[in-house]
Amino acid sequence: MIVENTTAILKRLSRATMKSDRSPEEIEFVAASGSVSVSALKEAADISFRFFGADSVPAARDKIVPFREVERAERYCGVQWHLTGPLRKEEVKEAVALFDLIHTVDSLLLAEEIDRRAAEAGKVQRILVQVRLADPEGPGVPGEELFPLLEGISALKNVRLEGLMTASPASEDPAQSRSFFRKLCSLRDEAVTKGFSLPHLSMGVCHDFEVGIEEGATLVQVDSILFGKSA
Repeated sequence: MIVENTTAILKRLSRATMKSDRSPEEIEFVAASGSVSVSALKEAADISFRFFGADSVPAARDKIVPFREVERAERYCGVQWHLTGPLRKEEVKEAVALFDLIHTVDSLLLAEEIDRRAAEAGKVQRILVQVRLADPEGPGVPGEELFPLLEGISALKNVRLEGLMTASPASEDPAQSRSFFRKLCSLRDEAVTKGFSLPHLSMGVCHDFEVGIEEGATLVQVDSILFGKSA
């Protein structure tokens, strides 16, 4: 099933990149682990998926630890784990130990705690800043507060800021996502003119990742369309 689903996903990727005059190599899929078994994750890794996501620290723990027992095998070289859900201050130490990239930093206090824990671990933690666009009450920093946050994070020594992330709106209509994804890209472009290096835009999930790609996404999340409806 995963092989067949991957073929369908790659066809959608091809159409989206052709439409937006982009190369498929510019986009990476983050396979959301959800309720997926470790064996299914290994199967996905065997057919070239290298980025896996978890929406919480506890959910990741039971997947990452056993997966890393086999990660030493050459065929799993380069596998990365991404935190795509909310992060509480008390979870930061474990998150730094588990994740290669954290997508959901939304305050300087959280970034400073990540910096402190990363320094203790002798690590530079890669992060994205989550911007609140589609849901006024949802997680993320408001767009008007983004640039002061980027300034504050840029002063931290054990955090590497790599881009921005936003959540899709609560709509199954992919067209509803476009304006929010376009706004995120615009904010990134403005940040670049201010001297920030932000190579990644994380936006788009199963139903709207083509729109994300058309608007500049470099990271998109897939779960049920890869692993099946139980994911």
